[in-house]
Amino acid sequence: MFTPPSLPCPDSVAIHRLVASDTQFVIELVACRGEVPCPDCAHLTHRLHSRYCRTLADLPLQDKAVSLVLHSRKFFCTNGACKTRVFTERFPDLVAPYARRTLSLHQALHFIGLALGGRAGAALARALKMQASRDTLLRSLQRWAIGGIASEPIHAPRVVGIDDWAFRKGQRYGTILCDLERHCVIDLLADRSSQSAAQWFLEHPTIEIISRDRSGIYAQAAREGAPQARQIADRWHLLKNLGEMLQRVVERDYKQLRQAAREQVKKSAARQTNDTEQTDEAETQDDFCRFNSGLSVPVITTTPVARGPTRAQVKSRGRRDRRKARYEAVVELHQQGMGKRAIARTLGLSRMTVRRYCQASEFPEIASRAAKGRGLPKQIDAHREYLSVRWEQGIRSGTILWNEIRARGFTGSLTAVYRLLRLWRAQDPTALKHSVAGAAPRGVSIPSPRQVSWWLLYPEKAQFQAYRREGDQTTNQIKALIETFQEVSHPVRAVASRSREFIEIMANRQADCLDRWLEEATNENVPELTQFVKSLRQDYDAVHGALHSEWSNGQVEGQVNRLKMIKRQMYGRAGFKLLRQRVLAAR
Repeated sequence: MFTPPSLPCPDSVAIHRLVASDTQFVIELVACRGEVPCPDCAHLTHRLHSRYCRTLADLPLQDKAVSLVLHSRKFFCTNGACKTRVFTERFPDLVAPYARRTLSLHQALHFIGLALGGRAGAALARALKMQASRDTLLRSLQRWAIGGIASEPIHAPRVVGIDDWAFRKGQRYGTILCDLERHCVIDLLADRSSQSAAQWFLEHPTIEIISRDRSGIYAQAAREGAPQARQIADRWHLLKNLGEMLQRVVERDYKQLRQAAREQVKKSAARQTNDTEQTDEAETQDDFCRFNSGLSVPVITTTPVARGPTRAQVKSRGRRDRRKARYEAVVELHQQGMGKRAIARTLGLSRMTVRRYCQASEFPEIASRAAKGRGLPKQIDAHREYLSVRWEQGIRSGTILWNEIRARGFTGSLTAVYRLLRLWRAQDPTALKHSVAGAAPRGVSIPSPRQVSWWLLYPEKAQFQAYRREGDQTTNQIKALIETFQEVSHPVRAVASRSREFIEIMANRQADCLDRWLEEATNENVPELTQFVKSLRQDYDAVHGALHSEWSNGQVEGQVNRLKMIKRQMYGRAGFKLLRQRVLAAR
């Protein structure tokens, strides 16, 4: 009998025997202490009551599982004042009471569960010769969440970033709080309310700076829970709000954008007619210079590009060819005088199919779902005649037709109208998608408001370069479109100019220029810009602080992405406590 130095409690147990097999090691341990303390009164006793064996799972050794057979004992407590009469011997450094796994194995499984979750963690544990189901791993995490990592005292934070995260997008949200100095998550809250966030701030009075987005919920929580802290508005969210404001202005004046596109069509046609092959080489290189900048294509495609059939169309044609071959075989056998039952047995078809083929004067085509009109609600039948008349009159916009029949009592959705128009367009391929006043002419692709607002905000960065694909336009044509758009729309020109000034102020941290910009932007009398200025004034201290401070919510957004990954690994099985435990594990 000897005591190896590798055991966690060499003064309490000794190895009696070691048995090795092809799959595992079995180690028999024997308790060797002369006196044992009572777990309740800590009184030492040597009065032996009985002996028993405990089988424990331990960490694997040399790619083999390890099983410990612990010969433990029970003792009488000799302290007359203690209520405990008989107790079992404890091994606090080796195994917990009533446990079937050693502390080292339990800790290893715990960290595997923290890193991978239940199912993936159980797979890794089996590969490492540690048997544990996904339920075992989840229970281990939940037990440790009560008194383990999630309950450890939080380091007194000084600079805190706060943001929301989604349990389910659009329905239920929580709150994440990060220590921006230590680059870690310090807590998760189960809701997105000013009351819970304010209560958390009250429990941490050491906070000096709070970085947040433009949400009014967290602004109110910071004012109520941490009035001593300085609030910092995230610069990225400020620029995002600026872009959204400009996009609303472009959407409001989208008719002017279509007008600018039509003028570009006329100018391009005149240029192609008047210009000849004597074009200057330098200008040609400039016109056809393209960079893969990630932007989508604006303006004009004068000649449609022929495209091959899609994969679905190829499969559909193949199925039709096989049906037609069967039809021709049925007709040929029928003309030879073979009966319908014999034809069905010969070709492996049903008698109904053979009868239908024999009665048909020509190959019966299968109508598509759209051609059959399936998926259309019955209530649209009452308005089908009116829609047909408007269609013949040239009104091809589904939204316009939907609004008209709604005024006539239609209660269906816009999708139902789109399905009906899709059926009619399939029957009339020459029909234009839109033929209302002010629509873009055929052959013109209008850039989206989001894309135009990007070009207006960052003209030097985007360099007005078109994305390379069939029908893309040159740099000069895109630039001319944007210039023409600003000429015909004064609000767009004014808001774009002020927006670029605001970006310059944010980039160079020109806090002294903020007040002047707010006054000048208010004088433009553009409703969207005025509302944006109003929101900045309401949050003036945080916006002004963003121009002085180095802190932002960038790393908070990164922690939200990490939280999403962990949440999706766990799917919907584990609750908020377990999710919080896994997110805080890296603290």
